[in-house]
Amino acid sequence: MLIIYLLILLVLIFFINLRINKKLMHPSNILLMAYIFSIYLATLNIESWKIQLHQNTFFLILLGLTSFIFGSQLPTMIIRLKGKSLKIRNDYKYYEINRVLRIFLFLFQLITCVIAFYFVSNTVGGVSLANFGTAMEKYRQMSAYDVEAVPFPGYLSQMIRISNILVYFIAYIFFENYFYIKEHKEHRRNNIKRLFIATMLMQAFLSIITAGRFALIQQIIGVYVLYSIISSQNNNSINRINPKKILTVILGSFVILAAFSSMRGLVGRTNESDSFDYISGYIGGSVPLLDSAINRDIVDGEDLGFGYNTFFPLYRLLYNLNIVNSHRKGNLEFTQSGSLNGNVYTSLYIFYLDFGIVGAVILQFISGIIWSVVWYIVYNRNDFKKKKIILMLLYCLHINSIALHFYSEGFYSAIIAPSFVFELIYIYILYKVIFEIKIRYYHEKI
Repeated sequence: MLIIYLLILLVLIFFINLRINKKLMHPSNILLMAYIFSIYLATLNIESWKIQLHQNTFFLILLGLTSFIFGSQLPTMIIRLKGKSLKIRNDYKYYEINRVLRIFLFLFQLITCVIAFYFVSNTVGGVSLANFGTAMEKYRQMSAYDVEAVPFPGYLSQMIRISNILVYFIAYIFFENYFYIKEHKEHRRNNIKRLFIATMLMQAFLSIITAGRFALIQQIIGVYVLYSIISSQNNNSINRINPKKILTVILGSFVILAAFSSMRGLVGRTNESDSFDYISGYIGGSVPLLDSAINRDIVDGEDLGFGYNTFFPLYRLLYNLNIVNSHRKGNLEFTQSGSLNGNVYTSLYIFYLDFGIVGAVILQFISGIIWSVVWYIVYNRNDFKKKKIILMLLYCLHINSIALHFYSEGFYSAIIAPSFVFELIYIYILYKVIFEIKIRYYHEKI
């Protein structure tokens, strides 16, 4: 069957690509690992999902992924021709964060959680331990098909955005301090450890009360990649071909998926299937549903023109400014493949709807170039300059769009959106507050 041939081809391409770039956490390898895992789960359900992959779907996936790889290899080839290579740094940096700043960062995230909980509770008519699952199911149903049906107040949306960005700032400082202490064998205390743990717990709570787990998974992926970047900058062999590293990634993925399944009741998911069927449906169902969708001509809404689905946040802004007549709302239309029913069709489906196979290949090639260039910059020696740290945090904020490429589009829709401008502003302000104003003030006091 074509889906099995596709799986075998992608596995071969993965090992060839890994052999060439020798970096497990390179964006092209992350993309391939994600699709291999997704398609593997699909092959375990061939009969129940009645999978019969069509040729156009086969070539869309194969050409889409290989074009990303070729795009990501182009900057690498240019760098090697110039005789350059990744450089490692000589030391880590220990950040002293004063108590006032730590308390402020903690309280900001706590207040965000409280306000979000209060808003959701008012929206659904009250939330308690007794009706938590039912309340989350009600809220999810209210917001599932139109994200504007129950929008957060503007100030709360921005607080959640800032809280999400804070995760990466706090994680960056925690990892830098951790490796500094480990390398220097010092007994000093990592004074941001408790804040880091509290931050991750509050983000989990925020994800649950907003009836979704997707944001939490995105953050876990981003934080792990940040750890990979920092750990590799002083040890250039850490991300090379390493069976132990691959096993760690696989086991970590299974832990995340197990948590994803166990949390479904908390966020109002009433699916009663066992954990394997539930996870395989989410992770492995996108490719069969993609095949079903593009071969049944399912189109989501009216076509408004160039990039209507790919750049939908931009169309939403234009709609709010009365420049266009409509924009895409909520999720895509549902389709079915055997016993599988869903509306998740991979990023390639969005590109295919707007630009066809050729356009999808071109967009993948462009994104491969972009991700490879940024990867080279952030994995290269960290000189602790403002631009390097800001770019590193941006990379980790959006790397989930590659790891979850098999699930839905999250790159072009994120960077070509008004919210991306706010994101840049918040990152810059937080950098000034955390790394320049408060830390400098603390050291001057000493």
